[in-house]
Amino acid sequence: MTSSSPPSFGDPPAWHDADAIRAAATEVLSRADYDLQRGAERPATEWVEGWLRWLTAPLRWLFDSMEGLPDGLRWLVIILLLILLVLLVAHIVWTLVSSLSTPRLGSLQLSSTKESRVLDPKVMEAEARQLASAGDYVGACRLLLQASLARLQQVRSRRFSPGLTNSELLREYAATSIAEPLKQLVRTVELKWYGDEPCLATDYERCEASHEVIRRTVQERHDALSA
Repeated sequence: MTSSSPPSFGDPPAWHDADAIRAAATEVLSRADYDLQRGAERPATEWVEGWLRWLTAPLRWLFDSMEGLPDGLRWLVIILLLILLVLLVAHIVWTLVSSLSTPRLGSLQLSSTKESRVLDPKVMEAEARQLASAGDYVGACRLLLQASLARLQQVRSRRFSPGLTNSELLREYAATSIAEPLKQLVRTVELKWYGDEPCLATDYERCEASHEVIRRTVQERHDALSA
């Protein structure tokens, strides 16, 4: 009996080769579908693109609605609308910032916290002199402004609104004889109290002179009304 050798199936296929397997795996993983970093960045990119599409949708609709007009005119309308939109947003932001940063009369405490009555300007004038003697010139200037407003309020038909800004106050008295003295007091308090400029004795002296002009003017007005 002759022995037969096992059948030969030839060389093993290439996929049995470890190097070939590694090469095939490297090729597969290098494809874009297996780029993990790119996949992580894709949602953020798509989110931004979605927002841009949403924001520009009205402009694209307007551009398409003007079909039939010259392209130059259509683009001109879109550009003008964008400029107006930017100006409107800038104005809104500026208004909000101004309303938050502009000093208001409500912060000057013209009324007593316990009673709804105007504080005595004579008391504030005396306190201002005491602060000035102690070297607190900025506090003294602020009290002089309070005293001036309290005296003005005595001859007004209505009280100052707590939401009234200093700029609005100056505009209200711009055409009167106390416009400059009042401006001196307001600007000093804005720069020295709300700002970071040092307040000197000369600043207090100017505010004291301005307050005296307002005090005399109000007194003359009060005497004329009482006569």
